[in-house]
Amino acid sequence: MSNDRTKYVQCVLHKDKEGKLLKQVTYVPEKFSEIGTVLRLRNEDMSWDNGWVVTSTGAIVDDPPDVRKGIRNHRKRTGDSLRK
Repeated sequence: MSNDRTKYVQCVLHKDKEGKLLKQVTYVPEKFSEIGTVLRLRNEDMSWDNGWVVTSTGAIVDDPPDVRKGIRNHRKRTGDSLRK
C-alpha cells in the first residue's frame, strides 16, 4: 500500500514589496519547497499574492498545523471569544 498523501515543508518566504522586505513562515507542498522557487499565495480575501521566494526550508510533515483551528481553540480556552 503506497502513501500518496501530500507532504508539506515548513518554509521561510521573502518578498520585496515597494522597497520593504516582507517575511513569512508557512507550510507549502513538498514539490514547491525548493529554495529559489517563486510562489503565489492566497490571501485571506481569496485573492492571489505573487512574488514570494522560498529562502529556506525546515521540517517535513504529513499534516501541517491548522492555524485557524489553533486560534479558535485558544480563544475558547481563554475566554477571548466572549463578548465584552
